[in-house]
Formats: sequence, structure tokens, C-alpha cells
Amino acid sequence: MAPPFAQGGASATPGRLPANLVTGYSVDVRAPPGTIAFAACLAAGCGGSAPATSAGGAGGGGTGAGGEVTDGSAGAGGCDGAGDGSDIDDLSIYAAMAADLDRINVMTYGMAGAYDGWTSWRSSALYQTDSATPTSIDSSVKLYLQAGVPAAKLGIGSGFYGLCYTPPVAAPDQALNGATVAGDDGSLSYANLAAAYDLSRAQRDAVAQVPYLSFATATGPQGCGYVSYEDAQSLADKGAYLKSHALGGVIVWTINEGYLPTAAAGQRSPLLTALGAAVLP
Repeated sequence: MAPPFAQGGASATPGRLPANLVTGYSVDVRAPPGTIAFAACLAAGCGGSAPATSAGGAGGGGTGAGGEVTDGSAGAGGCDGAGDGSDIDDLSIYAAMAADLDRINVMTYGMAGAYDGWTSWRSSALYQTDSATPTSIDSSVKLYLQAGVPAAKLGIGSGFYGLCYTPPVAAPDQALNGATVAGDDGSLSYANLAAAYDLSRAQRDAVAQVPYLSFATATGPQGCGYVSYEDAQSLADKGAYLKSHALGGVIVWTINEGYLPTAAAGQRSPLLTALGAAVLP
């Protein structure tokens, strides 16, 4: 049986992986089904096919790294922007695959961007608000469960990095009006966020259940007006959601982005510590 959480994608820095981070055979799929590009289609109305989904192979040391498979069926017949999942491709293939897999992990991070038809949104919202912010963990999980994927084999994801929108955007669910995404995975790792921004200024959205920073003018190395990210509380909320829905576990992209090398001993992996406390038995 697969463990409650594992590293998704690239390997974390050697020597910093918890001993129980070893995974079995799994597949990582984008969220919402059909990828972010298709989610934009739900909001704006469009045709065409969705990009590839990522398939994880046999986990070695918990990295979950594997080959790539293409699923171009999403949106092949177009979509009308209903936002209710009625135009999403048939996900029953994942229910069939579940019999041969330990886990199907939904990559519920990086679920926002400066897309046509969207307002500003969260990198990893627990719940969404409307068709202009069509992605969330809850909406994605429901679609896979409805397709027949067993809850115990379904995992969610957490990104240890932030998402930066440039002004005039200064908060979630605002019209873009020319704003772009100036930082995300890598450049806006949690470690970089903690070094460049005052996280004690964070505000919290009661619906999405994730923190954010808001600035009146372009701030920080990326010139951000609004920054969405994860913290200990948002990870605790995700852990509670996971347990309440009897889901199989959570993957992380990526563990090393949450490592604070100059922090005091015992405080260098605050996000991983919080996630472990929320998810592990």
C-alpha cells in the first residue's frame, strides 16, 4: 500500500527526505481533468484538445518520476464554458487504471494563471468561487470520484511555491486588466518567498482556505501585486479535507522548495512538518 504522501516530480535534496517517503506504482494527472489550459476553456468557451498528462512510474526513493503519456481527448469536441464538468473528457479510464495502481495523484497545484476569461486566482485553492476561477482541489476530486476512482487510491497535491500576479491585480478574484504571472515554481519557492517577503502580512480567504499577500504597488524581486502560496494552516486544512473524504494521500511539488537552510534546527522544513502532522497517522 502506498504511503500517505510522496514527492512529486524532481527529487528533493539528498539527505532531507523523511524515511517513509517511498511510493509504489502511481500516475500523476493534471487538475482539473484535461489540464489548466482546458480549465481556461471551461471559463471562456473554446475548442481544441488538452496537453499531456504526466504519468509517474515506479517510485524510487519517493521521487515519483516517470515517463510521459499523452491524453489529447479532453475538449476534443469543444466546450461551451458551462463550468459544470459536462464538457470534460471521459475520466473512466482512470477508474479502470486504478485496479493496477497504488495511487492516482491529482496535481492540485499551479492551478491558476493569467488566462483569457479568468480572474486572478489561487495556485492551490481548496474550494473555488465561480466560473472565472474554475479550479480547486474539491472540484477536481469530485470529478475523479464521480468517474469511479476509489477515494482510497486518489491523492491530491500541494506546491511548495507561490504564484505572483503583477499589478493592477492585488487580490484574488480580480479582473486581470493586463496583469501577468511574474513568478511561480522555482523563482517563487517558499524559501524565496520567506526570504523576500514579510509573510506575517498574509491575509486569508475563507473559501479557498489559502493565504495571500496583497500590495498597492509592485513589490519584491518579481514586482508582485498579489501572491498566492501555501503555509502551515492551508496544509492543515488540506490534511483535514483529505481525511474527511478518506482520500489516499498527497504529493508535493517539490519538497526542496520548502527547505529553509538558514532557519534554526528543527524549523527548516516548516511546510513538510505541517503537512506530515496533518496527514500522517
